[in-house]
Amino acid sequence: MNVQVKSSESVMATEVPSFPTRKKLLRRQQVEEMTGLSCSTIYRKMEQGEFPRPVSLTRNSVRWVEAEVLAWMDTLAPTQPTIRIEGRARRASSK
Repeated sequence: MNVQVKSSESVMATEVPSFPTRKKLLRRQQVEEMTGLSCSTIYRKMEQGEFPRPVSLTRNSVRWVEAEVLAWMDTLAPTQPTIRIEGRARRASSK
């Protein structure tokens, strides 16, 4: 079998359809682990407008968008210097 390929032949590029970026959704426990906040603190901060609100999946199921939680975490700045004692991070006392 003899196959000839012309080098001057143009190869048509196939267009790859662009799909919207998938959003990773987090359960409340995952949000608690990521942020170190308790469930009650998360909901209190949401009520105060200080934390992202979840999206409803069903009447009894909500999830947080990971990118929104990460963006919230990026806005945090330590208010007090953190020091390491015995391998654990602790806030410096104001005394």
